Amino acid sequence: MENFIVVWEVKYYEQEPEKIFYVDELNSSKNLESLMDHLGENSVDHTPEDETPIGLGDFNIEWIMIKDMAGKELWRDEDYDFDDYNKQQ
Repeated sequence: MENFIVVWEVKYYEQEPEKIFYVDELNSSKNLESLMDHLGENSVDHTPEDETPIGLGDFNIEWIMIKDMAGKELWRDEDYDFDDYNKQQ
């Protein structure tokens, strides 16, 4: 088993302006492909919103990046605009 860091975007869209949080979640899987399959099939089972402030209204979550334990990027959502993420890093 390998350990991975999944970066989630939690976007509260009822806020003006929208509030966006990025949450790192530790996951173990046989390999990167297995992890991506699991996330694709079971993303609703993950709750990164629990790591954000409560009471901000409705939200959307999606996994946008996967890193190894050293922080090296292994996968990135090619359709995602990483401008806000990069500003917060």
